[in-house]
Amino acid sequence: MSDAKTEYAMAVIEIKGRSREDEALAKKVRSSYLELRSYGANWAKVNINEVVAEIAPGAHAEIEGRKICYYNSDRTMVVMADVAGYLRVARVTSANSKNKIHYLDVHGRSADNYTDENGKQHGRKRSDRNAYTHYRIKHRDEM
Repeated sequence: MSDAKTEYAMAVIEIKGRSREDEALAKKVRSSYLELRSYGANWAKVNINEVVAEIAPGAHAEIEGRKICYYNSDRTMVVMADVAGYLRVARVTSANSKNKIHYLDVHGRSADNYTDENGKQHGRKRSDRNAYTHYRIKHRDEM
């Protein structure tokens, strides 16, 4: 039985193979690695198996462009792992909604706000919020 990490690794190999034939996909893959190099140092590392088990138990990898997606059973939550080695968690809303995807923290909670030491909620700046919605995927030997 394979786990999410194994499925992710196999999907990355498949996406990289496809990108040899598809220049548009190759460009997206390159931009993923650039994003990770530029901003990834601020992102926490997570075990993809644990995240998928919490957000989308029993899910299997689905390749969507440069992303490997793990949907929960009613397809309202998704773990979106990028070919470059990072992931995001999102709530998926109806196709008629203006914002179809809302990014969350690794436990499926909104990352838009934080509570200070006095219990008061504040909105996060976008630059700060990205550190709470982007996570680097641990290598197998770190898990």
